[in-house]
Amino acid sequence: NPPPPRPICSPLPRQKCLALLALACLVRPTALIPWTPLLLHQFWREPRKRPLLLSTYLPVGLIALGGSLILDRLFFGRWVVVQLNFLKVNVLHSLAAFYGSHPWHWYFSQGLPVVLGPHLPFFIHGCFRAPKRHRVFLSVVLWTVVVYRCAIRNRAESLCLWPSLGCP
Repeated sequence: NPPPPRPICSPLPRQKCLALLALACLVRPTALIPWTPLLLHQFWREPRKRPLLLSTYLPVGLIALGGSLILDRLFFGRWVVVQLNFLKVNVLHSLAAFYGSHPWHWYFSQGLPVVLGPHLPFFIHGCFRAPKRHRVFLSVVLWTVVVYRCAIRNRAESLCLWPSLGCP
């Protein structure tokens, strides 16, 4: 009998990472966008999916959401889910377009090249030369660009792309 598959990483570093991600998402909900492909990749590769969900993802998420609800209750004096208000204002009502909008191709034709700057040729070269195991990082960039284009509609903000590219 073969030994049972080992998890991708031990639970404690994973919980710390998820706690920091949860904090980032509480501060700015769009921080989840570049992390979604990485979380899905980790979940897909994990041999023990149920324990990962029940003992890691769910507790960290519930503690973060609960902490956010309590803090918002203290500051606003009523129960408010700030993250839902953020999505309502920026995605459903497209009020972000008030700050400017550009055509559908803007993120690909101008946003990404501006953020990458002189690194653009190396980025394109790396897209074709990267080993399969590192292609998940390309999926992060593509996912981020597509989601920002579709969800935030015509809003033109190249700053949104920086986290997916590892820019400071």
